[in-house]
Amino acid sequence: MLFVVAQAVHAEYSQVPQGYYDLADQLSGKNLKLALQQVIEDHEVFSYGSLWYHFEYTDVVPGTDNQVFDYYSPRVYYYTGVGLTPSGANREHCCPQSWWGGGNATNCFSDLFNVYPSDVDANSAKSNYPLGLVGSSVRFSNGCITVGQSKRSEYEGMVFEPCDDYKGDFARIYFYVATCYPDAPWGINENVAATVAFTQQDYPTINSWLLDLLLKWNADDPVSDWEIIRNERVFSEQRNRNPFIDFPQLADYIWGDSVDYPFDFANALVNGSASGGTSGGHHEGSDPNNSGGGEVDPNDETTIVEILLDEDFSSVIEGLDTSTGGSGVIWSGNDNFPTVESTFKAGGAIRMGTSKKSGLIVSRPLGNAQGVTLTVEIGVKGWTTVEGSLLVGVEGQDSQQVDYEATMSDSYETHIITLNDCPADATIVISTTDRRCFLTFVRIGIAGDNSRKTIRFDGRKKGRRFFTLSGKPVSNTFQGLAVSEGEVYFQGF
Repeated sequence: MLFVVAQAVHAEYSQVPQGYYDLADQLSGKNLKLALQQVIEDHEVFSYGSLWYHFEYTDVVPGTDNQVFDYYSPRVYYYTGVGLTPSGANREHCCPQSWWGGGNATNCFSDLFNVYPSDVDANSAKSNYPLGLVGSSVRFSNGCITVGQSKRSEYEGMVFEPCDDYKGDFARIYFYVATCYPDAPWGINENVAATVAFTQQDYPTINSWLLDLLLKWNADDPVSDWEIIRNERVFSEQRNRNPFIDFPQLADYIWGDSVDYPFDFANALVNGSASGGTSGGHHEGSDPNNSGGGEVDPNDETTIVEILLDEDFSSVIEGLDTSTGGSGVIWSGNDNFPTVESTFKAGGAIRMGTSKKSGLIVSRPLGNAQGVTLTVEIGVKGWTTVEGSLLVGVEGQDSQQVDYEATMSDSYETHIITLNDCPADATIVISTTDRRCFLTFVRIGIAGDNSRKTIRFDGRKKGRRFFTLSGKPVSNTFQGLAVSEGEVYFQGF
């Protein structure tokens, strides 16, 4: 069972204490990592034996009667008393204690950001293996983790692979450990698993083959409500935070494609998004003069003022979206999309279409859509090495064609189109043309005008700084949404 935390917990979104990250402000790369270490390394250190007392607060599933949140297993456990270990559960080190020689040689031994409640069988199967992608040789699988031989040529030993819903969570745990404890005796006694994952260096600490994978997971699986809740709970107990939950984009500024830019905490979006969910990317317009709508023109000041449907397919856990093997398991739809044809489960996404049939999904009636302009935002990529297209429109009306270039080896593309003058209880139809594709989210909202400010590049010349929704400084050719001093803008020509 994978837990979906209710949207009501958005009120608990990260409350980063004012000035907490000041020491790391305007830094990048190694300097940013070392400054963050100074911010988070001085924290309360608990005994290993006391962790179940803390878990009973930090790791209870919201809205349940003392249910254990377990990243490692679909089994259900409950806390039965203060400090008591639930029967069948363990304390599991995400980065194994054998990597530094065992015991309390480092405070990582009992750090609540590295130790979690875990199913006993999953804990045993995981052993001291690093994170990775499992190939065809599977030793253990329970619906939450898979253990087997690595499919990556850079390391062919045993690894454990979390399910897609938790891959970003585990990446951010590794980032925290590598930042807080770079001076731990990683790989003592020539522990192969440790030296494959970490190095005894201040920077980068995480080996390159694994770092590439973790950066991808961090991007593909945004910060969840549960991570945010637990981060606050651990902060109240341990008195430090996981910076990569507060600001997941930090990983790119330390190890990724933004190492040449200083990180500006004042303008960065907490939890990676203004609303706590995923944010869109750069959108290229197709035909802004189309009276029936079209992809969003960066110069248009249209914005979503009310979300009517927000589907991220997080309940889909079977199949792969990075292989032509995919999944042969039909997706039967859900409350958001009750009607589907030739659509399959694809590991946190859906695959639409086959080699012979077009795929199709139809939304539920959208209620108060009468006469309004709707925006439909889609995360899409294709099947193999061919470009493809989708048809998107109100059922019973002409559809618009959305062209995409990304294929399964690429990241998902985000496209936004507008649908004008919609009828009451409109339903939205999304279908493939002649190619198969994957969808990772669909977001439908009512559009309103003039709720964003339009800026021009001369504004930057006067000392004002603008950032993308993921927190990266905008380039001179950027068009789209930008953030400055806590306000959202359109930047375009």
